[in-house]
Amino acid sequence: MAHTVKKFSMISAAILLGLTTTACAKDDQAANMENDGAVQTDTVANDQIEITPVSAPDDQSGHADHDHGADDHGHDHSIAPQEVDIDHVYTIAPDDHVIGAADAANNMIIYASVTCPHCADWFATDWPKIKSGYVETGMLQVAFREIPTNPAQLAATGFVMANCAPDNQYFDMIEYQMAHQDETFAALEDGTIKEKLESLAAKAGLETEEKLTACFDDPSHSDRFQNAGLRMTGAGMQAVPGIIINGETVSGHDKSADHLISVITGKSGR
Repeated sequence: MAHTVKKFSMISAAILLGLTTTACAKDDQAANMENDGAVQTDTVANDQIEITPVSAPDDQSGHADHDHGADDHGHDHSIAPQEVDIDHVYTIAPDDHVIGAADAANNMIIYASVTCPHCADWFATDWPKIKSGYVETGMLQVAFREIPTNPAQLAATGFVMANCAPDNQYFDMIEYQMAHQDETFAALEDGTIKEKLESLAAKAGLETEEKLTACFDDPSHSDRFQNAGLRMTGAGMQAVPGIIINGETVSGHDKSADHLISVITGKSGR
């Protein structure tokens, strides 16, 4: 089923914070947790983005490889890069959220979703090694591009709140949502998602209704989602997490820290 993210100026914060278990039924949620990283992003009208899940492989044992849409034979869901009417497909854009030194010798672009279990796994197991060894040492600058996956409205809500946090807290908010993703899914199932999102809003500094409304009424959120979707399509990606390093898409299902570091350093262990 397609999920549509409408322009946030057309959706009140109250509606988004009013998510209940009907947004993702229990059986559908289990399926989404298998399929949500295999996505195809299609830009539609100027006021919306449609994200259509791609069927997952029958064999799901390849989950340990961290790439939604990858199977045990090393195939991924990449497609041929497509011409898109946007720049910075392979380079960090002015509207990207970045972490790391601006003069770093290397750069990485991460496409991910806060409701993608494999993205959460990647952030738990691989991101710390890359962050401490390369970002914090000034060797790598990283940009994060937001791709809302099922349940897309929940992912979009989390991304919007992260964007409304102070600039230096954006990555903290993303890391927090990845680390607490299981709790968020549990809240979605047991009907406490409103309280969970209110807690997340407070963490982002959105303690009042006025701040929350101003945050969700900002039209730049939908523009950012659309730009990320266009750039992802332009790079020939259909699955998250997706990685670009120094202008080259990392193909295949291996997105482990060790493999990415070998790409960064140019020293392949294969």
